[in-house]
Amino acid sequence: MMKFLSGGVILILLSLIINGCKLPANKENVVRIKGSDTMVRLTQMLAQEYMKTDSAAVIQVAGGGSGTGVAALINGTADIATISREIHKNELTRAIAEGHEFKVDTIGIDALVVVVNAGNKIPFLTISDLKNIFTGKSRNFESVGGPDLEITPYGRENSSGTYEFFKEHVLKGSDFAPSVQVLQGTAALADAVSKDKKGIAYGGIGHFMGRKDVRIVPVKISDKITIPPGGLLTPEAIKDGPYSLKRYIYLISDSKGNKKAADFIGFVKSPEGQKIVKQLEFIPLY
Repeated sequence: MMKFLSGGVILILLSLIINGCKLPANKENVVRIKGSDTMVRLTQMLAQEYMKTDSAAVIQVAGGGSGTGVAALINGTADIATISREIHKNELTRAIAEGHEFKVDTIGIDALVVVVNAGNKIPFLTISDLKNIFTGKSRNFESVGGPDLEITPYGRENSSGTYEFFKEHVLKGSDFAPSVQVLQGTAALADAVSKDKKGIAYGGIGHFMGRKDVRIVPVKISDKITIPPGGLLTPEAIKDGPYSLKRYIYLISDSKGNKKAADFIGFVKSPEGQKIVKQLEFIPLY
């Protein structure tokens, strides 16, 4: 006699088929990671490789910005926050008040670079030029040594660690001009500039390396030093050289939290994990 399956049973079977017959993970095996958009691709790759070594683990990765990640860690909707800036004092104060004991792990170094459309051959920009562009003082590339072309600046949202770093180290605390087109995620900035001959944007180097439709602009540090020389930003120039637009990247966790999260962080800091950090155009710890 033919028997019919209920809708609920069918859904369960379909879920098992889609997920390779893997049963839903236990809560202690799930690690929720949220934060820096600069670090999303890196964290996804690290998660994929880690799950190959631990078949029970389920690593969930999301962006949203460094500030969003820290907030999620504090309110309990993330086990690890990825941040591309130093943690703020008020964030630590709030975490302590909520009963957390934050552990900060440095996992690499990122270079912040400035890009223009591939057709824009401006030879270099100074830090002062960049400040003038993103505060709205310079509105044409000709005023900073480039072609006679209006400037369309693109930037990140204010919850981004990249936004905060650029504002502190390039704008020196000044506000971004209202003309800056705000987009979420460095990948979106790269795509926008690739389609806009007037565009200029900033972001982590990993999102721009290897692309033919955008060009990394050398930054003139002084009369004698232009980084990257010849348009090539080397790991040596980032880690040990005079290039100033660099920052550490971090994983923040609760020392009283998910043990699987601690295991994942240990993997990231291992030689195998650091190889992936280097592969994704960040500078590894060693």
